[in-house]
Amino acid sequence: DVVREWCTAALRKWSAPCSRRGATVDELDRCCAALQGISATASTLADAAEAAHEEVGGTAAGAPPHLLALLRLALEAERHAQHAEVALWVATHRADLAPYERSAGTHDVWMESVQRRRELAGEAATTFLDDILEALSVLADGAGAPSGWPQYPPQGGASVADFAQHVMLEGGCDANSVQAKHALLLYFLLDLGLEADSPPFEALVARLLLPSAFVLDCRAYFWLDDDREDSLDAAARVLPLAASPNTPAKIPAALLARGRPEAALAVLRAAGDGASLAKAERAAAGIGARLACGLIEEAFLHARQCVDAAGCSQGEGERAMRRAELVAQIARSCLACGAAPRLVQLPFDEAEEASLVAELEAIAGEAPGGAAGDALVTYYLQRARPLEAEAAHRELVKLEETWASDPVVGGDAAERRRGATADRAVLVEAACRGASAADRREAVAEAADEDMPAVAAGSLASEQGQGQGQEQPLLLAVASSGAQRAASATS
Repeated sequence: DVVREWCTAALRKWSAPCSRRGATVDELDRCCAALQGISATASTLADAAEAAHEEVGGTAAGAPPHLLALLRLALEAERHAQHAEVALWVATHRADLAPYERSAGTHDVWMESVQRRRELAGEAATTFLDDILEALSVLADGAGAPSGWPQYPPQGGASVADFAQHVMLEGGCDANSVQAKHALLLYFLLDLGLEADSPPFEALVARLLLPSAFVLDCRAYFWLDDDREDSLDAAARVLPLAASPNTPAKIPAALLARGRPEAALAVLRAAGDGASLAKAERAAAGIGARLACGLIEEAFLHARQCVDAAGCSQGEGERAMRRAELVAQIARSCLACGAAPRLVQLPFDEAEEASLVAELEAIAGEAPGGAAGDALVTYYLQRARPLEAEAAHRELVKLEETWASDPVVGGDAAERRRGATADRAVLVEAACRGASAADRREAVAEAADEDMPAVAAGSLASEQGQGQGQEQPLLLAVASSGAQRAASATS
C-alpha cells in the first residue's frame, strides 16, 4: 500500500505538466523519464498482486479491491507515460506545428470533409478513419473511456497538443490499442497538411519508434480516404512499390473502388497475393482487380487457386462456399461489362459449372431483360448440349415474357428483349435438330405437357449499356458455332 500510494502521488505530480500549455521541453523531458519509471513500478506491483491472487485460486470476477486499484493505477500510469512521449514531441516542434494549426478550417468545415470521405466510400464500405475509430472504441471497452470516444474531427479544434491528450489519455494501453492511437494521430497530422517527409512528422515517427511499413499504411489510409485526386495519385504511385504480405487487403480493394484497378493489381502482386489465397477479402480483391483490368481468364485461374487454398486450410465446406462466391463475382462482372462471350468460354469444371448455372439462373430471375439467360443458353450450346439449352430456354421464355408484358418495362425494352429471345430460339432449334432422334423423342415427351409461351423479350445485354450491345453479335456467333458443332457431331 505504501508503494501504491507513492506511485499515485508521483503520478499526479509528474503528469500535470504534460497537460499544461507552455510547459518547457526540459520540464517535459524530466516528466517523461519519471513517468516511465512510475509506469514500470506500477505494472510490477499489479503483476505481482495478480499472480498472488491466482495462486490462491482467485478469479478475475472475484478480484479484491486492492488488486483492482493496482490494475487501475498501472493502466493510468501507462497512459500518462505514453502521452508524455507525444507531449514532449509537441513541445519540441511547437513552432513548426503552429502554421498548420492556424490554417486548419473550422470544426464544421472539417466535419464536412470527413462526411465527403464517407460518401466517397459508399454505403457498402467504411472509411479507413472509421475503421480506426471503431477499433479504438472496441479496444477501449472496459477501460473507462467516455461515451463517443474518440471524437474526430476533434471538438477542440486543430490543436495537436489537445488532440494528443484526448487520444492518449483514454482507452486501453495494450499493444493493439497503442498502435491504433498512433494510427489516428498520424492520420490527424496528415489531415492537418503535414507532409510525411517534414521534420515534425519524421521526428514523431522516430520518437515513437514506428515501423516504416506501419507509417506507410497510415499514409495510405489518409490517401485513400481523401477525395482529392492528388492523394489518389500518390497512393497509386507509392503503394505498389512498398507493398508486402502484411499490406491490409482493404488497401487494394480501396484502390479498385476508386477506379485504379491497375494500381490495385500491382499492390496485390507486389504483396504476393499467392501467399494469402485462402483469405476471402484478399481473394475477392485479387479477382476484382483482374476483372477490372480485363484479365478475365487470369481472374478465373486465380479464383481456382483461391478455392483450392480455402479448401486445404479450412475444409470442404469452405471450399464450396468460396467457389460459389468467386464464380458469382466473375459472372456478375462479365455480364456488367458486356463480356458474356468470354465468360461462357471459360473452362468450368463440373462443380464450377453448377455454381455458374445457379448464378446465371439467379441473375436471370432478378433481371429477365438482361444477358444472364442468353449467356446460360449459349454456355450449353457452345458445349454441344442442345437439350439442356432447350430446357433452359423454355424456362427463360416464361420469365422474359412476363417481364416484357409488364407495362412498367416500356415498349422499346420489351421489343428488344423479344427480339433477342426470338434469335435465341432459332439457335436452340437449329442445335436440337442435330440431336439424335432418340434424344429428340425423349425431349419431346418430357415437354408434352408444357405450354411453350410465345417467343419473347429484348436484345442481348442491351440494357447493360451500349458497350454490351456491341458484344451481341459475338455472343450470337459463339452460340451459332456451338449449335453447328452439335449438329455436325450428331448427324
